[in-house]
Amino acid sequence: MRVTVLSAVVLACGAVPASASASPAGRVTIDLVAGAGNHRNTASVTYKQVDGTANAFRILTVLANSSEPDCVGVEWNDPRSDDGWKSLISEMPCHGNTLLENPGTLIKAPEGHPIKVRLAGYHTPGLAHKDIARL
Repeated sequence: MRVTVLSAVVLACGAVPASASASPAGRVTIDLVAGAGNHRNTASVTYKQVDGTANAFRILTVLANSSEPDCVGVEWNDPRSDDGWKSLISEMPCHGNTLLENPGTLIKAPEGHPIKVRLAGYHTPGLAHKDIARL
């Protein structure tokens, strides 16, 4: 499910610096911040470790907020991906928009591969800002 809302809603709620916090039922939320000033982008990823499965996580919610001049991607370091990263969202929000999705996506990697998520801020000519956190 995808809901697009104005970035002002997120800004009114206040942004949280990059961190992780545990919530009920084993859910964990990681907050990411990339860039500064006019290029400040934020995202949060809520996930839950899959019981009985090594190195597997269910992505419950992804909230991505782009700054006015940027587009942002929220990705995980999929070892099977050509460039090493795979998107957790269906599309990148751009130019001050916010994207909220509840994908329920299962991400899984071989044991020993450290699973990470990143917020990537893009503006001409390409990737300009990023924040990476380990699950």
